[in-house]
Amino acid sequence: MSMITSVLGTLNKKDGICGFTTSIMAYYKNRKGELKNDARDRLIATATDVEKMKYMILNFLNTLTNAEREEIEIFTRTFENFKNWSIDKYMSGKEQEKQSKENLSIALPPKIVQLFLETKFNISSTCHQGANSLVGNSIVGLAYATDTEKNLKHYIYISEKLKVYSWARKFDNLTVFNDNTGNRYTPIFFITISPKRQSLCAI
Repeated sequence: MSMITSVLGTLNKKDGICGFTTSIMAYYKNRKGELKNDARDRLIATATDVEKMKYMILNFLNTLTNAEREEIEIFTRTFENFKNWSIDKYMSGKEQEKQSKENLSIALPPKIVQLFLETKFNISSTCHQGANSLVGNSIVGLAYATDTEKNLKHYIYISEKLKVYSWARKFDNLTVFNDNTGNRYTPIFFITISPKRQSLCAI
């Protein structure tokens, strides 16, 4: 695994920001041939520095409508320990103070992940729901395999060769990812990189 791909998910090890870190990985994997050294350095800095990541996240949130921010708030509150989470407090910095000094955790609905890819990186995507087969070059939404309601719990990036990238690690496939993380996940939808956006996730 290259040095850059080994660090792009670093901050997701501590904080729940997989919607952002997997998007950064998707951007790198699809545009690395176009990136000059200074652009790669900025990407690494954003992916590894709490303040730079926070700056990027807040800039993106400021581009969203009130309705889109409300979707994020509702979704984030579905996670344990975030039942009273407030996006207004998050954007003002008070939510991080309550959780911990540098906690960046925020849960992105799939449609918002697609909007981030498009507005930040000019990357279009198509949403495929279901889990009949793995789709490469995709951000994959995962649920716990034992969850009958299939609630979204985590995002990973899967390359064209179906290698899994998550938490600054590379896994040969989803089975190896599950075996190594102690969690049994199952895919519920794919946000696949495409030349032109065809559909937004409706989840």
